[in-house]
Amino acid sequence: MYKAVLGLIALILAVNLLSCGSTSATGDTLGGQKIVVVEAGDLTKSDSSISGTGSFVFNTPLASLDSKDSYRIVFTLQKGGSLSLATHSDTALAGGLNIVLSRGAEADTYTAKMVRASGETAMTAVTGDATGDITLQIDAHNDETPAHVVVYPGSDATFTAPIFNSESDGAAPGNGTATYWGITLTKAGITSAVRSDPKFSEE
Repeated sequence: MYKAVLGLIALILAVNLLSCGSTSATGDTLGGQKIVVVEAGDLTKSDSSISGTGSFVFNTPLASLDSKDSYRIVFTLQKGGSLSLATHSDTALAGGLNIVLSRGAEADTYTAKMVRASGETAMTAVTGDATGDITLQIDAHNDETPAHVVVYPGSDATFTAPIFNSESDGAAPGNGTATYWGITLTKAGITSAVRSDPKFSEE
């Protein structure tokens, strides 16, 4: 009941926010999906890529607060850069569960962690070469408490070999509290971000 009430409130607020001219003011898209810029920063935007420093939220909400979703992201990180995928956030990218991929100032690899206001959890197995394109498939099941996060490498087309599973490799620090998703870039670029049905089966 608590999650249902939160979901209804989040949906009402989001509709009000997104109907106040945010989308029509920019008309920005990524891969044909409408986005709303949250922090413009120095973002360079086109339908095929967004790069720089700033953030944006996708205009189409998730199915519900309790939804299970999968996100395929293709991105690059400059040295000292990061990308944060916010799942089940509000339209300002607050209140969500964030999966943060970071590259150190002198590093050629990236690291990952899950972040909420209540804390963070390292995802030590989620790492790799950061000198080129990085592709990850990330499940976030907000119908479980805490949220269940599963990460697959981009090369795993059958989704049978996850490199991280929060049920065994480190529990997520809570749940998202709303029904939107988006991206925060810091010295980074993204060429694809696609939401789909979950790839990990609980059976």
